[in-house]
Order: sequence, then C-alpha cells, then structure tokens
Amino acid sequence: MFVARRLSMSSLQYAIQKASEIPYRRGFQRHYCIILDKRGRKLAESANSYSKTSPKMLRAARKVGNDQAIYWHAECKAIYSLRNPEKAYKLIVVRIDAKNQPVNSAPCIICSTLMKSIGIKVVEHTV
Repeated sequence: MFVARRLSMSSLQYAIQKASEIPYRRGFQRHYCIILDKRGRKLAESANSYSKTSPKMLRAARKVGNDQAIYWHAECKAIYSLRNPEKAYKLIVVRIDAKNQPVNSAPCIICSTLMKSIGIKVVEHTV
C-alpha cells in the first residue's frame, strides 16, 4: 500500500525545474521522476521518452495487459536505472504544462505495478 505524503519543497522544485528544461512539444507530456532512499538521497532520475522503446517497458506493459505502452515512462526508466532497487523508498513524479505549471501526474497502472514489485513505500505526485 502506498502512503500519501506532501512533497518536500526542495525535491518538488528540483523535479519541476528538470521537467521545465524538457523542450515543450504540442501533444507531448513533460514528466520527470526522482527516486530517493529513506534519507532523501537521490538514487535515480529520469524523464518520459516518446522516441525510445525498450523490451523492459514492453514486458512491464504486457503484465498489465497493455501492449501499446512501449515508450519509456519516467517512472519505469528511473526504476530500471537503479543500481540497488532495494534501497528505493520514495518516488516523486511531476508533470508540467506549456506554462510550466504543475498538473496531475498520477502514475499509470504499469508504473504502479512496477513500483510495488520493487517495494517503493511512498509515491508522491503533482496534483
């Protein structure tokens, strides 16, 4: 079960800044994800990719019955880049609009399933 908590301003501001550095393209979402350990140290970070696919992403999508989601989601890409997945404690994901304002970025079922499988305890996202 995930625990809902408020984002710490430093982690939130960092994620929003990184998401705003992604060039805006009409019709494409700008998501950014950070994974932290219990002490708040950054273990991994990543952004969505609309040009790169991965067999790992396809396997994760097939587990939940969605063969169409083959492009990297920020959350999945960050999880797969972890050196020690057992140290992952908190995942923060943000999405910003064309005006660099935070909007809802709740993880999809694919990402949620992957988070549960590696034991991430806290998931925070912009609303």
